[in-house]
Amino acid sequence: MEQKEPLKILVVDDENIVRLTLSAMFDHMGHAAECVNDGLAGKLSLKNNNYDAAFIDMRMPGLDGMNLLKWSR
Repeated sequence: MEQKEPLKILVVDDENIVRLTLSAMFDHMGHAAECVNDGLAGKLSLKNNNYDAAFIDMRMPGLDGMNLLKWSR
């Protein structure tokens, strides 16, 4: 069976347990997750890196998920 290249995934969530859980799950699946705790840090990560996928919390203080998605387009 052909081994696929690991995905680089951004996780943006203000809840630590969500970040830890998703990071552990992606690691177990063989992917690399970068986790940040708010929308502004997510925006900076998106500016400076390329990701294959992103999991973004919709409700966060400051820059929320919807506005981060709108900005990223």
